[in-house]
Amino acid sequence: MAATRILIELDNGKGKRAALNSIRLAQQLGGEYALLVLGHGLDEAAGSLSDYGASAVIVADDAALAEPLADRYAAVIVEALKTSGAQTLLASSSTFSKDILPRAAALLDAPMLTDVLEDDRPAFRLPITAGSTLAPVTLSAARHELTPHQTASTAPKPAHHLHPTHHNIPAESATRPHPH
Repeated sequence: MAATRILIELDNGKGKRAALNSIRLAQQLGGEYALLVLGHGLDEAAGSLSDYGASAVIVADDAALAEPLADRYAAVIVEALKTSGAQTLLASSSTFSKDILPRAAALLDAPMLTDVLEDDRPAFRLPITAGSTLAPVTLSAARHELTPHQTASTAPKPAHHLHPTHHNIPAESATRPHPH
């Protein structure tokens, strides 16, 4: 299965444009990627994401995920990454992701980089000093989380010839109490 997962933020049952920018970063990273959708009543949303080049659309559909509560979403994301062995989690550079991703990163003991402009591995380039300079940042951990800089790329257009598999994953970790 794909080594990269992309957390898709939804708005009215469709992937938000900002979330789709993460697909561009996944394409730059290379290899297969899968989309991860969390929430409740996701049939239409999952179907609308089938045309963006992902090898799979992974759905965690549970009433406990109807509202994007960071602790619940992070627990399900961590479970999905650990189960699949995925090494990279991408998400939009939004308040939604910046609330959830640090929690998931802490649970995974993984580093997180925000506002990635370029993949220049082994380093990633990030804007600093109000964007006037690009700083190379190297990650030594195998598993990591990234968000793309919002102005760095455009959202991909659907390619209607692709047919990714759809996987439903359990969202039991969303309802379990978490030790603090």
